Amino acid sequence: MSELRRALYASRSLAQISGKILQIDSKLRFSWLLLRREPYNRGEFSSIYAAVLNLGMALSAAARSQ
Repeated sequence: MSELRRALYASRSLAQISGKILQIDSKLRFSWLLLRREPYNRGEFSSIYAAVLNLGMALSAAARSQ
């Protein structure tokens, strides 16, 4: 998984990845499905995707804090 993460970040900046997540969610509304409502604010939206990415990449608590 760390190889995949390195490849992802090597080709794109974190801002580009965040922008893509916003674009995809604006069409699919995946965050709405997870919350069963529209996110109240950008902080709540960001928290949802941080949790999804952490679970998807199987990051440990120590790795998440870096």
